[in-house]
Amino acid sequence: MTNTRCLAVACDLTTLVTSNPSPKHLGLGIHIYNEFGSRHLIEDMYSLGYCISYPDLRLFLTSAAQQNIASHKITDSGGIVPDNILPRDQGGIW
Repeated sequence: MTNTRCLAVACDLTTLVTSNPSPKHLGLGIHIYNEFGSRHLIEDMYSLGYCISYPDLRLFLTSAAQQNIASHKITDSGGIVPDNILPRDQGGIW
């Protein structure tokens, strides 16, 4: 077995024993959602133990989006500036 396969089996066992999804289970759910957008496919993969459930995936995506929005700066005019863009006085472009 290669290291990747061992890691995949370890993720499966850890998730099975602890009921906490591994990065593999989360990542596969996100990939299936982005690639195919199929709730049915995600639920089928979840029922086989390969990824997180569709409601858990939606909860994660919503939480990630809220965190991303919270980290943006709001300008005086109400514009949204991503957190990796600096103001002009700090060498940035705005």
